[in-house]
Amino acid sequence: MDFNLTEEQQMIVKTTQDLVVNELYPHEAEIEETGVLRHDLRDEIKKKAIEAGLYAANMPAEVGGAGLDTLTWVLYEKELGRANYALHWTCVARPSNILLAGTPEQREKYLFPCIRGEKWDCLAMTEPGAGSDLRGMKVRGPTRQVTKLLGELGAIPVGMPLPQIPDALSKGTIEGCVIPWEVVPSVKVHELTKFHSEFPAGRPALYTTTFVMAMNKAKYEGLAPDLKKVIDANSGLATSGWLGKTQQANDCLLYTSPSPRDS
Repeated sequence: MDFNLTEEQQMIVKTTQDLVVNELYPHEAEIEETGVLRHDLRDEIKKKAIEAGLYAANMPAEVGGAGLDTLTWVLYEKELGRANYALHWTCVARPSNILLAGTPEQREKYLFPCIRGEKWDCLAMTEPGAGSDLRGMKVRGPTRQVTKLLGELGAIPVGMPLPQIPDALSKGTIEGCVIPWEVVPSVKVHELTKFHSEFPAGRPALYTTTFVMAMNKAKYEGLAPDLKKVIDANSGLATSGWLGKTQQANDCLLYTSPSPRDS
């Protein structure tokens, strides 16, 4: 049995080595020092990897990949693995094989753009009761509607007043809570939780509480005209919309995973 590499395998190893030495190694110090992979550098190396036929090389030839057999693919990965992970994994991407299982429409939308270097795929792994997965976690919701939303996400919703949150977290009665950022210090939730999820501004959040800013009518009528004018100018739908967006932007989910889920 001949265990020597074929000419094609030797060529792929050499081509990969050249890319690593000439295009990846020179930028390792920058990546290690800054912790940032510049977009222009990423695109430059990606272009060279595509030209060398090394981009998405793990994919079958019929979908635009290199169609490497198992041994050749391992040799290819071995050479790339000599370089900084951010460089070789991002700039010389190898799309997840799971994308091959998609329908024709899904392949067009997800697989082929990744093979062409137009998009990147990513994989998130979690488990019930830990990390960002709410399934099975006991989470305090501020309103009935929020507890319903938490239930839809697989959590075990728990309704309770705000002052009870610290004691419930410390005793393990709940594992997380939905709460605005500005309230966190007053109940010391930051001292009792290990993680948080923040909702992006402009996107829906897990809060439906209605806030009303009201003033006693008699007090208002007793104000001087200039003071009434100031209040009138800062009231109405526009102000209500601004207050709502401000509140939503400060919503967050804080949670802790008690032992043995911390591992």
